[in-house]
Amino acid sequence: MAVREQVKTTFLLAYPVMLSQLGQVAVGVADSMMVGRLGALELAASSLANSIFFVLLMFGIGISMGLTPLVSKAYGKGKTNQISRLFSNSLLINFLTSLVMLGLVLLFSRNLNLLNQPEEVEALALPFLLIITASLVPLMVFQAFKQFVEGLSQTKQAMFITIAANLVNVFLNWLLIWGHWGFPELGFLGAAWATLISRVLMMVLMGAYVLYSKRYADFGLRILRFKPNWTLCQRILKIGVPTGFQFIFEVSAFSAAAGYFREVGASFFGASKARANFCVSFSKGRQDF
Repeated sequence: MAVREQVKTTFLLAYPVMLSQLGQVAVGVADSMMVGRLGALELAASSLANSIFFVLLMFGIGISMGLTPLVSKAYGKGKTNQISRLFSNSLLINFLTSLVMLGLVLLFSRNLNLLNQPEEVEALALPFLLIITASLVPLMVFQAFKQFVEGLSQTKQAMFITIAANLVNVFLNWLLIWGHWGFPELGFLGAAWATLISRVLMMVLMGAYVLYSKRYADFGLRILRFKPNWTLCQRILKIGVPTGFQFIFEVSAFSAAAGYFREVGASFFGASKARANFCVSFSKGRQDF
């Protein structure tokens, strides 16, 4: 295969992955842009919550990526049954990981003051953080389906669903933050609920596509009735855990740097956090490409 053809093939596989991964973290950027219109305090609170959430999000995405190369390898060898078992065990790992991360946030929420941020920001950030952390459960289920199809070199489906969900998120922000069309006016918490709803939608759409498409019927995918295989779980985690920690180290640098702005007030703090969220989004999308 000529170099030009190889570059073209790689690009066609890579750009949907880049855009769909970028879309995961771009939700926080969209929230910051819309919440910022409510005031500096609300922007600072939502940005603080998103900064904490991004660390968990990146670890979860890294864990889920352990499935993709294993599916690709099994598909190349024609091991259809193994692909089904890999998917089922990855789905279990993702679901349990999301519950663990949710539990950690619930425990940590009692000690949010350890971050040494402005008290008024911490008070507003807590309910926002709890709501968006709940979205990790549907998001991690979505990731299992996403990484499965990407392991089969089918990358556009997740991209389209992610873009659609981001548009839904922006629209729901508009409805719930300001209470348009008879919806309750929830203020900046409306952005958190919009994020949760849009990620549930992502899970439903991606799951329905994979489970009901004839393209994947031969794999016999199971999401409930299957026996966990510890050997396969170890193989997935051997790839996913290091990837997750790598992502944590990258995002934490952006999030931690913003903390130095706390002493100058909520306005600079919120702007700093929003800048950090944008940098995380850009760097994650570029890396996946």
